[in-house]
Amino acid sequence: MWENTVITNAGIELLKNALSGETITVTAIKSGAGKVDVSALKSQTAVSSIKQSGTVQGVTKTNETIKIGVLFSNAGLSAGYSMTQLGIYAKGSTGSEVLFAISQSTTGKEVPAESAMPSWSLVHNFYIKLNNDVKMTATVDPEGYVTFETMQTALNTHTGNKSNPHSVTKSQVGLGNVPNVATNDQTPTYSDTTTLVTLSSGEKISIAFAKIKLAITTLINHLANKSNPHGVTKSQVGLGNVENKSSATIRGELTKGNVTTALGFTPANQTDMTNAQDAITQLNS
Repeated sequence: MWENTVITNAGIELLKNALSGETITVTAIKSGAGKVDVSALKSQTAVSSIKQSGTVQGVTKTNETIKIGVLFSNAGLSAGYSMTQLGIYAKGSTGSEVLFAISQSTTGKEVPAESAMPSWSLVHNFYIKLNNDVKMTATVDPEGYVTFETMQTALNTHTGNKSNPHSVTKSQVGLGNVPNVATNDQTPTYSDTTTLVTLSSGEKISIAFAKIKLAITTLINHLANKSNPHGVTKSQVGLGNVENKSSATIRGELTKGNVTTALGFTPANQTDMTNAQDAITQLNS
C-alpha cells in the first residue's frame, strides 16, 4: 500500500551526523491527506495536509534494519479522511525537529470518524535499512504504548460489550420501518371506509382497522337509537288488535248511540229515575 517511501533530504543530513556519533531521536509520526509528485517526496519538509499525530510504539534494530512502530486511532476524530501520507519526524542530538522520512500511498487508507466507527485503530511499522553505526531511538509516550496485554484487554472488553458498541442502526438490520414503541402502544394509521364488510385473513392492518372503526361506530349509533331501530310491529308484541288511538280520541267517540248499541238496551235517564221513584213512593203509601 505504501509503495513510495523515502528518507528526506533533511533526514539524510541527520544520518550524516549520526555517522559521526550523534543519536537520531524519533519525535513524532504524523499522517496527512495530501499528495505530491513522487519525485518531490525527498524535498518535503512536512507531511501534506496533516490530520493526526500517531503514538510512537518504539524503535527496534535488528542488524541493519530499524523498525519504527506507530499506532493511529480515531479517538476524538470528528471527521474521517483518506490517509495518503505518513511522515516520521526526528531530530539529532542538537538542532530542531525535521521530517526524517515519508511514505505516500496512491490509493490511501480510509480513516473513519469516531462517531462512524468507535475504537478504530491502525498499527503501522516502518522498516528502514541503515548502517550499523547509526543510532536511533524514539520518544515514547508510556500511556500511548500498546502492549499485547493491553490490546488483549481492550479486545476482550470490546467483544464483551453487548450495548451496540458499533452503533448499529435499525435500518442496517432491516427494521427501518418499525416504530420504536411497545407492542401495546402502537399508533396505526388508516383511511376511513363507508361500507360495512367483514374482515379478511391476510389483509393489511390499515384496511382492517378502517373496517373495525366503521363497525364500532355503527354499533354505538345503533345502541343509542331509541326509535325502534329493528322495526318491531304491534303484532310482534301481542297488540295486533289494538287500534292506535289516544284516550282523548276514544272518549270523543263514546256517544249515547254507541253505548246503547254496545249494551243492547237503552240506559235509564233522569226522567225514568224520577218516575220510578214516584211509583215506589205510591206503593209504600
